[in-house]
Amino acid sequence: MRIHLSVIIALLIMSIFFAGNRDLEASVTLTEVMANEPGKYVYLEWIEVYNGGPDFADLTGWFLIEDADTNAIPDDSVIPPGKFAILSRHSISEDTSEMSFERYWGDSSGVWGDTPSEQKFPLIQVKMTLKNSEGKIMLYHQNDSISGFSWARDAGDGRSFEKQDIDGGDLLSNWAPSSATNGCTPGRGPGTVIVNSGNRFSLELDPEVVFLKSEQSTRISCSIPKDSELTLRLYDLNGQLLRTIYDKESNLPSEYIFDCRDGDGNLLRGGLYIIYGKVEGSKSQEIKKILVVAGQ
Repeated sequence: MRIHLSVIIALLIMSIFFAGNRDLEASVTLTEVMANEPGKYVYLEWIEVYNGGPDFADLTGWFLIEDADTNAIPDDSVIPPGKFAILSRHSISEDTSEMSFERYWGDSSGVWGDTPSEQKFPLIQVKMTLKNSEGKIMLYHQNDSISGFSWARDAGDGRSFEKQDIDGGDLLSNWAPSSATNGCTPGRGPGTVIVNSGNRFSLELDPEVVFLKSEQSTRISCSIPKDSELTLRLYDLNGQLLRTIYDKESNLPSEYIFDCRDGDGNLLRGGLYIIYGKVEGSKSQEIKKILVVAGQ
């Protein structure tokens, strides 16, 4: 049997193309699902996706399957290598009376990507209607199921389900309600729990200078000794308590995104503030203080 050279070349090109697609598919995985949107707000469901490969992941031709519904992911949606992306039900709203992902988890400007914190991951709007207490979702491409997750309970109001080990596969045992204090970690991977070991108490802030008009958030990193509890509070320079972040808690995320707001939800004014941390154990206690500079 004689095979024309052009046919052989076409077959080789197709094999390379599909092999590349398989590599891409293997690198993309679901990592977090917000099915029960916070409080009174609707349309705030979202799904976090991670690209663990060395190349950009182009999701053109990909679908999100939700129970019996199949919805296309917009063409030219791209996830950079080693980065997360958010698929959201309602991404952006310029109407200040209407809640959206950007308005709730971003900087409320009505534009995505105009601040450093928003530039860390792409935001992609996809049709979805996730149910609080049960559901099943799947990423689908070229007749293949890429990654999926199903749940049969409610994670809690404003709390997401997170994949505990990004490389651990889609087994149900690899998923759990988020351990993050604010209920979720969109675009940041799992909210890992502190391993309380040794005798060291550390407390760090990054960045220490926060420009409220652009960033509006800073990351608090901490670790505490074994069998101890952490109290974390925000004070002004007059010693007035503005907010209690942790109150004698031991099972904590290793990072906390502080949104530069007081206990009533009001954005801080420009000035100097103190993050006060106190660790108490059975035999000792330790106090650390960090100065926060809030610039306008």
